[in-house]
Amino acid sequence: LQIATAYKENVPDPGPCDPIFSTWASQGFDLVVGCSWGYQECMIDVAAQYPNTTFVHVAGWKTATPNFGVGSGRLYQPMYLAGYTAALVSQTGVLGVLAPQSNFETHREISAWVLGAMVARPNVTVHV
Repeated sequence: LQIATAYKENVPDPGPCDPIFSTWASQGFDLVVGCSWGYQECMIDVAAQYPNTTFVHVAGWKTATPNFGVGSGRLYQPMYLAGYTAALVSQTGVLGVLAPQSNFETHREISAWVLGAMVARPNVTVHV
C-alpha cells in the first residue's frame, strides 16, 4: 500500500493557513486534515477551490461544501473521568481546570470535567 503523507508544524492559529492547504490540494493530495480550531474558515475557502480534494477539519462544526467535513472524538468522556478522578484524589475539595480557548468544544469538555468532579464529590469547588 503506497500512501504519501505530509505535515506542517507551527502553523499560526488563527493565521494565514490558506497557502498550506492550497499547496497540498494542488499537489494532488486526496485528503487534507486540519487539526486546530482556527483553521476552519480558511479550510472552507480552500475546499471550495479544490472540489476533487476532501478536507476534514477536526473539531469543527460547519459543513460548507460537499468535499468539506468535520470530525471530532468524544473528548468529553475522558474529561468526565478526569474530573471524577481529580475530585476523588483531592485533599481539599478545591479543584482548578484550565480552559485554553473559549469555544463550544472547550465548553463541552470543561463542563464534562466539572460534572465528573461534582458526581464524585458533590460539595467540590471548581475554578475554571
